[in-house]
Amino acid sequence: MSYPDWEQVKAEAFDGSFLTRSDLPMIDAETPTFMARPLATSPQDLQGADVVIIGSSYVAGSEEYAGVSRSDWMAAAKRVRQQSNRYLSGYVQEFDMDVF
Repeated sequence: MSYPDWEQVKAEAFDGSFLTRSDLPMIDAETPTFMARPLATSPQDLQGADVVIIGSSYVAGSEEYAGVSRSDWMAAAKRVRQQSNRYLSGYVQEFDMDVF
């Protein structure tokens, strides 16, 4: 199984949608910030924040864990951030919930 690249994820999330942002805050070339929230790079950037999201992948000690390759585990935080940009307004339709 392969995961689509960032360009394909963006196209599926934003094409034909009112969500046309091309200026997403990015951690690196394929990793946007979670739900397009500002990227903090210093302690000063966190002042006044009520919540901070830190993403870190879980990696088992072997090449494969629970049938999932080590590289897929390492990519988990990036994949969650990529998909979170479907919810830029903070409203999660599947749960009828506004997180902001």
